Amino acid sequence: MSTGLLFSRDDLVFYIFPTHRHADVEKLKELIRDYGGDVCDYHRLQSDDERLGRSEGVALIDPTQLYAPKLLRKREKVDPDGEVVLTYLNWGYAQLCVDQNELIHYDVARRALVFCRGSWPDGSWRFYFSEKLGQEKEHFQKTVRRIQKYGGSVVFTEDIADVFIAPDDPTLLLAARNRFEWDPQTRVETESWLFECVDQGYVKFTSPPVRRMPGRRPGSRRVEFTPEDDKHLVTYIANKGREDGQGLQGIGFYTRLYNSGLEWAKRHPPDSWRGRYGITERGFRTP
Repeated sequence: MSTGLLFSRDDLVFYIFPTHRHADVEKLKELIRDYGGDVCDYHRLQSDDERLGRSEGVALIDPTQLYAPKLLRKREKVDPDGEVVLTYLNWGYAQLCVDQNELIHYDVARRALVFCRGSWPDGSWRFYFSEKLGQEKEHFQKTVRRIQKYGGSVVFTEDIADVFIAPDDPTLLLAARNRFEWDPQTRVETESWLFECVDQGYVKFTSPPVRRMPGRRPGSRRVEFTPEDDKHLVTYIANKGREDGQGLQGIGFYTRLYNSGLEWAKRHPPDSWRGRYGITERGFRTP
């Protein structure tokens, strides 16, 4: 089959489910069309696209969306006669086919894309393993190969990880989740969770605990900011603000401050440090 005509079939139509990752959607559309495919906006599917009666519809799902586990578990949509009119697949499917220069069987693709989060080359979930799991052990090496087999990757720098893998021990797991509580970019799961994902064929993160409303916990005492806190903060911003490159308005900078290992940084949570900067921003201008 010619690479340029990989998706060129009258009986095959791709649909992309709604996602906020608009730039990635446009790139995915371009990829499919470059290889001769037909890709439509999902809303055409909602209006009973006439081609569904004669075409094999493939709905490409962004696995980072909240609805993704439900649809990937469902696998297919059938009409009243029991005929499959739509197949739900991880949106890495198109790139997988391009990489192998063939249309991959859907069941094979589901296995290969368990830990795929992106529609682009090497768009895998990146896993970092807690040092308490023992990264030199033979078991760890087997786990790494298994993750790679199902579309994921293992990184050895915690800062670039999407998922931090903690021990199954409840105490150690809770400690890890508390550590990343203020980091929306990093999820904390366990090794057994990895195996569950492989068994079910898709990633479904553990629901985060219900967070309390802003304000003090009943019976707790608010820790007031001191001149010493302000001095520490302005010094940290002067030294790290430009180096960080992420700006001072978002929560990420203050999350990294909170997790920096500096004893004084633990006196206030990240949102309080950010609020403190906002209140006294003029005084915190760095030269």
